[in-house]
Amino acid sequence: MSWNATEMTDVSDLALIRLHFTGRVFETLDQLEMSSLETAAELYVNYETYGLQLENSLFENPSLTLVQNVPNPWNNTTELKFFTDKDDQLSINVFDVTGKRLISQQDFYSAGWHSITFDAIQFPARGIYYIELSNKETTLRNKMILVK
Repeated sequence: MSWNATEMTDVSDLALIRLHFTGRVFETLDQLEMSSLETAAELYVNYETYGLQLENSLFENPSLTLVQNVPNPWNNTTELKFFTDKDDQLSINVFDVTGKRLISQQDFYSAGWHSITFDAIQFPARGIYYIELSNKETTLRNKMILVK
């Protein structure tokens, strides 16, 4: 099949194009968009034109999401982002490689995206640290590297 073919081909039972994007940082997927700057985003079926739209199915059933801190590795400050789908009591803990808890905070967060900034002065030395985000149902962990 060609875009300039003179004969029609019945493709009503076929998915002509399926794009699947897998991102390591969830929230950056919202930057994907279809653009009609060069050509219209359209689908042609039986001589009819249909507009196309990108659907972002970022979360199937999110309850709690922990995004990797940025930047990582870091030397002065780093930002940790997380998402909760409901108003909830959350615990945020940071451990060193020996398992010693260096930071522990519990707070009530409303549904949505939130961020916390860590400063290098909160940590005793450069190295690897583990971030733990949890509520009553879920515990998530990430690793961050301080290179001060």
